[in-house]
Amino acid sequence: MPSADRQSARRRMRLLALGLAVWGALLSLRLIDLQVLRASELRSVAAGQQEEAVRLDARRGVLYDRAGRELAVSVEVDSIAVDPALIDDPVRAVSALAIPLGLGRPSEREELIGRLAESRRKGKRYLRLKRKVDPEVSAAVRELRLRGIQFEREHKRFYPNGSLAAHVLGWASMDNDGVEGMEVALDKQIRGREGHMYVMGDARGQTFLKTVRREPVPGHSVVLTLDETIQHIAERELAAAMESTGAASGTVIVMEPASGDVLAMASLPGFNPNHPGTFESDARRNRAITDAYEPGSTFKIVTMAAALDRGLLRTSDWFDCQNGAIRVSGITLHDHKPFGSLTASEVLQQSSNVGAVKIGQRVADADFYDTVRRFGFGAKTGIELPAEARGTVREPKSWSGISKATMSFGQEISVTPLQLVTAVSAVANDGELRPPRMVLRELDAAGAVVSEKPVRPSRRILERHTTDALREMMVAVVERGTAKAARMPGYSVAGKTGTAQKIGPDGTYRGNHFVASFVGFTPASRPALAILVVLDEPRGALYHGGDIAAPVFRRIALPSLRYLGVPPEPGREWIEGDEPTLVAHAHAVRWSHPVPLDEKERLAELERERREQERQAAIERRRARQRHAEDTIDPEDLIPVPRPLPSPRGVIEGDEVTMADLQGHSLRRAVGWLGRVGLLARVDPGPDGAADGDGVVVEQDPPAGTLVRRGMEVTLRPGRYLPRREAPPEGDAPDDAEAASVAPARLR
Repeated sequence: MPSADRQSARRRMRLLALGLAVWGALLSLRLIDLQVLRASELRSVAAGQQEEAVRLDARRGVLYDRAGRELAVSVEVDSIAVDPALIDDPVRAVSALAIPLGLGRPSEREELIGRLAESRRKGKRYLRLKRKVDPEVSAAVRELRLRGIQFEREHKRFYPNGSLAAHVLGWASMDNDGVEGMEVALDKQIRGREGHMYVMGDARGQTFLKTVRREPVPGHSVVLTLDETIQHIAERELAAAMESTGAASGTVIVMEPASGDVLAMASLPGFNPNHPGTFESDARRNRAITDAYEPGSTFKIVTMAAALDRGLLRTSDWFDCQNGAIRVSGITLHDHKPFGSLTASEVLQQSSNVGAVKIGQRVADADFYDTVRRFGFGAKTGIELPAEARGTVREPKSWSGISKATMSFGQEISVTPLQLVTAVSAVANDGELRPPRMVLRELDAAGAVVSEKPVRPSRRILERHTTDALREMMVAVVERGTAKAARMPGYSVAGKTGTAQKIGPDGTYRGNHFVASFVGFTPASRPALAILVVLDEPRGALYHGGDIAAPVFRRIALPSLRYLGVPPEPGREWIEGDEPTLVAHAHAVRWSHPVPLDEKERLAELERERREQERQAAIERRRARQRHAEDTIDPEDLIPVPRPLPSPRGVIEGDEVTMADLQGHSLRRAVGWLGRVGLLARVDPGPDGAADGDGVVVEQDPPAGTLVRRGMEVTLRPGRYLPRREAPPEGDAPDDAEAASVAPARLR
């Protein structure tokens, strides 16, 4: 090869080598730039394009009532998102989604189009459209079959009873946070711990890897003291009273005095916690704990207690009520009508302000203030609910010349409904003030008990002789005083009415704005329930507590006592024509009961005496038959040891209940169990014409194992031994194997 050609070849080789070297150097520099200098930045960009972090909601724990019925649950629903990179025509996509997603206004659609365009410009692969939608919305979006639409499963809070106990339960936000009521008070226990998942996708938007970095942990469930049935009764009767009186708002609290358990807490106007945003904030306020008001004459119980407890008053002491007017520090205070001389008991019966002022004057200022504070006024009760108010109780050094006089009948002091019913419960509880509670126990995700909430310690605020006298005086208020409309057949009632004028914006009392109330407990001899009814600003001719609040107490207390299986007191049986009518309801026993008229009292008293004589005669006949039966009873007819009653949750399926074996259980327990599962009880007195309330169930219809619809009536026959039965015809009774295979009958 000529030398010139060889030199040219070497030159080309050198140029090629130089080019390769330069190319290699540039490639190395680029690799160093990408993988070293800009590695962190590029990894972040790649992660943003290929990897999406998704929060996994934890399931909030269930809120149960005391009988195990669900009040608040978490259900799985869809949240709807989109990959903006896969939306070729945002305008067309948004137009299709507008109807199912509820984008009715043009501005809403334009906003979503703008968000899609912005996400595409920034290279985002995920945009959430709507969270936790209803199943019908999710189904409608799926039918569109739009490219890029994604569905995520999340937990949404659901309240199966709608507005029932809404102010107590509160609600939870879309982010699974408690917002109001027990949802926020118990948020730490019931919210659980959220998880995290990472989703990897390719350039075409296809998901190819999902990695759960942390599994969500469900929250604990909580059993509340509320009883769904009693809550329903309270809300129903409060709503009826507000409709009939035109009241602006109302509150009812039902409490168990011995334990402080709140069985019902109702406030109206109400709201639906499934859609809290559609209601005004005023409707969402729990007036039972947030609203302080002047209690009016219900506070005379405290005035009486202050004087009685210090030995400054006897119930038989006489007071000149000065024809309904008294001057204190130059100010004239009036009664609702003129009174002459009244005993201390009659002062409470007739609700005399003048008499209350004179009783309050017997007590030193410091002692009066001490009694008010011992009852718990001016301090929070400590209930688990948030936003509890303290009320207003001024110290004696800031009182005016008439402060103690007006406080004696419930002015110049403000209390919350919960404080007042707790205070009266202390009278029912023989002077032991038991703070209220709302939580019974906490359960883990498997249903095992994590912790029991003990009954809160009580403290003695009154001597027993004081509460005995107060109880007697409060019974007289109902029997012969201003609260006759609270009387009930079968049970004695101790209570006090209140009709308080409201203060206007100018600081003066308005003559046509009132708060009507009644607070009491029943049965008076062995209190099972304490109930407060408050109606704010009733309209119309009737506005006194005795006229409109006392009847509500009666209509709540009577079915609640029957539902709880509290037996009537001896000597207070039903009056003919006065027995309530039992009506089926899907969730509760409902009673309708006429208020006894004053003109019927004399005839009713005669009828009571006649029925009492007949009752005693029937008891003697029944005892004679029992003695004869026990002498001749066959051992096979003895009542067997009863099987434990199943939990309501284990026998209720939809609208149907599997009947338990009630044979051998006490009549009270059987009636209580039927009420908790939504069935009605009818007691069959048997051939002697009278039901034996001290006996046990010996027969039931329908029998155990039968499927019945909720709201149906179950007949119970009490006794002390099994009734004799005719032997079935030979061959009619199936053997054990055949009996076990028979499907339960269905009753409609």
